Amino acid sequence: MAPRLGRRGGLPGAPRRVPCRSDGRRRPVRDRAESRLPRHQRGLPGRGYRRLGRPGTAPQGDQSRTDLLVRPPRAVLLLRPGRAGDPHRGHALLRRDPLPRRAVRAPSAARTAGPAADRDLAAGAGGRRSRPAGAPVSAHQLSGRAVLQTVREDLAAYRAVITPARLRVTVMRFEPSEGDPDPWRYRMEASRISAEQKVRAFSHLGFAVDHVVLPGTVSAAEFADRIDACNTDEATRAVIVQFPPPARLVPLVQRLDPAKDIDGLLGGRSLQRACATADGISRIVEPFAEGATVAVVGARGFVGSGVMRLLADRNIALLPLDQGDDLRRAAGADIVVSTAGSAHLLTPEHIRPHHRVVVDSGFSPRADGTVAGDIHPRAAPLPQNITPVPGGVGPIEMAVLMERIVRQVADPALQPWTFPKTPYLTRRASAARMRSTGNHTPGRKKGPDPASAPGPAHARVPSDNKKRGGPTR
Repeated sequence: MAPRLGRRGGLPGAPRRVPCRSDGRRRPVRDRAESRLPRHQRGLPGRGYRRLGRPGTAPQGDQSRTDLLVRPPRAVLLLRPGRAGDPHRGHALLRRDPLPRRAVRAPSAARTAGPAADRDLAAGAGGRRSRPAGAPVSAHQLSGRAVLQTVREDLAAYRAVITPARLRVTVMRFEPSEGDPDPWRYRMEASRISAEQKVRAFSHLGFAVDHVVLPGTVSAAEFADRIDACNTDEATRAVIVQFPPPARLVPLVQRLDPAKDIDGLLGGRSLQRACATADGISRIVEPFAEGATVAVVGARGFVGSGVMRLLADRNIALLPLDQGDDLRRAAGADIVVSTAGSAHLLTPEHIRPHHRVVVDSGFSPRADGTVAGDIHPRAAPLPQNITPVPGGVGPIEMAVLMERIVRQVADPALQPWTFPKTPYLTRRASAARMRSTGNHTPGRKKGPDPASAPGPAHARVPSDNKKRGGPTR
């Protein structure tokens, strides 16, 4: 004879059982202890439960019925199999075992950066896809490597014209001498990296590249002889001198033939409007520049002045900033371009979420082997778009040089490539996004906007930017 069940549906020490029809279609009778629990803690069918399996499926072997009612993640109501001889046949077995909680999936890069993220942010001003309060906003990185790869593929066809002609390109750089200070050594290291990138770029087009490495103690006469030899060699179609050379050799660079100066090193004597770095920066800025003001940090330097000149040709409003200026004024611009070549110069005090794009042209090798840009790491996630360091302006410079040399020797009608358009928010839309998401600018204290606040706080900008102090990346 089967043991008799008590009022609460079970023997001492046994799981509680509640009388229930075996098909599970009728709500089982709850005991008093179960009735006192909140509904989400009861192992009973009701609102919010989902059924797994088909009702009425016959059990197989010792397996339980497939009628499983689940209330994640707290409890399970499992109907026992209706096997002959089971004294608890037709009762529901209530178990308190918690179900495993599903792992939260991390957002993909496409959701935290890029055009998809921009659409979500735009919807946040009044749509349903607004970010939760306090959620971080990451800047979309504008890859220069992707642009360079596209340009390499587009210009590869010109190898059939360049290679049979046996044309040459000369790239000169200098090595540090023993006893040189560390800052100069870091500049020479940046020069080496840039020179090797140029060698790869020109070799891809079919040029024979002469990579000339001169000691820092080279005499002025030897340096002048090398430049004169390149000028007279008809096969040499371009000459690039990596800056900075030793100060005593800078005037000798002017001996270079303007027709072979594809990097704009001769200034007003060059056939190029500006250096390749400045040309690439202006192409990055152009898709974002409609109705915008562009702040150029390092505007009086070699690269910065070229950027100013090219953007002025496009009738873009400019805010020049250099040594002695209050760099906090950059926070009031729509676009920021930094050509100062000073590691981590611009902080969250200068970079803001409403900036459509921030172009970081700095490339400062450090003692630990890493490379630093002009933008501080705490400020890098703030703008809507930013060029990374490395991998941003450096590859863009190579793409400009490849286009210039092909136009000079193979196809004078070659059209300049353009930087791909990227979605951005206007200042008003950006402010609405910040209000809706509850985000704030890290490092910014409450009070007057420092962009308009008077005072003697001037960030130091080197008098010469990276083209005079090393290659940009």
